[in-house]
Amino acid sequence: MNQSLPKHERLCRRIAIRMLFEKGMSHKAYPLKMIYLPLSEAEAMQAVKPSEATGLQHPPRAQVLFTVPKRNFKRAVDRNRIKRCLREVYRLNKSLLNDSQVYFLIGFVYIGREEVPFRQLEAKLIFCLQRLQEVQQPLF
Repeated sequence: MNQSLPKHERLCRRIAIRMLFEKGMSHKAYPLKMIYLPLSEAEAMQAVKPSEATGLQHPPRAQVLFTVPKRNFKRAVDRNRIKRCLREVYRLNKSLLNDSQVYFLIGFVYIGREEVPFRQLEAKLIFCLQRLQEVQQPLF
């Protein structure tokens, strides 16, 4: 199983990000808040940037966005460290979504006010990904 996190698996397109935050559903597992939006294959392909879609037969199973609010962590160094940890945890555990028949846009928002250890962050993110496995069909 490929455990990389290539560019086409990251959520970068503004239209898709706006759609995720407007129509998406959320789930909290402190210190994370997961916002997700199930999509069909055609909608998932439209969420990928055209420049990154060349050469892809199928869209990625999930496109992911990680954010840490400036309100909780003033220093960019702290925000970047948390985002790096989140990306690493997701990269190591994204295989949990491969069994799903649905494509997802996922946003992970770090809502805690202090940094938590890597293992605790991993447990919470795995819990969130397991919740996504329960979703069987796209909303639209």
